[in-house]
Amino acid sequence: MCDNDAAALVQAADHLGRVGRPVFAALALQEAAVALARQGDVPAARTVLARASAIYEALGAERDLRMLQARLRPYGVRPAPPSRHRHPLTGWEALTETERTVAALVARGQSNPEIGSHLFVSRRTAEAHVAHIMKKMEVRSRLELARVLSRHDGGRADPVV
Repeated sequence: MCDNDAAALVQAADHLGRVGRPVFAALALQEAAVALARQGDVPAARTVLARASAIYEALGAERDLRMLQARLRPYGVRPAPPSRHRHPLTGWEALTETERTVAALVARGQSNPEIGSHLFVSRRTAEAHVAHIMKKMEVRSRLELARVLSRHDGGRADPVV
C-alpha cells in the first residue's frame, strides 16, 4: 500500500472517506499508523490510530479495531486513555463495550482462552475482563452472569464483534 508512505496513505484515506468508502479509509489509516510506528513516530501513529479507531467504532468493527491495536502494541503505540467523567460503578451501564462483548461471550459458554483468542488478547486479559464484569454486575459465577445478561437483553446474548 503506497510503499509504506504514511503521508500518501493518509491522503488516500482522506479521499476514500470523501467518496464514501469508510472501510477502505480505515484500512489506509491502519497501514499509515503501522508505517509511522515502524519509523518510530509514536505521536503521529497514535493520532492516525485515533482516526482509524473512530471509523472502526462507527462501523461497529470491534474485531478490526482490536487487530489494529494488536499490530501497534509491539511499537508501544496504544490508544489514548478515555476522558474521565462520571460513570456508574455497578450494573450494565458500568460495563465498557469490550466488557459487554466479553459478557456475551461468557453467556455463550466460551472459556477465557476462547474469549482471549476471539478478542486477540491473552487468556489472562480475558480473565481480568471477566473478573471486572462479575464485580460490576455483582455476581459470583459465570452462570449467574449469563442469567443476568439474558434478563437484561431479553435472552439475546450475541456479542457485538
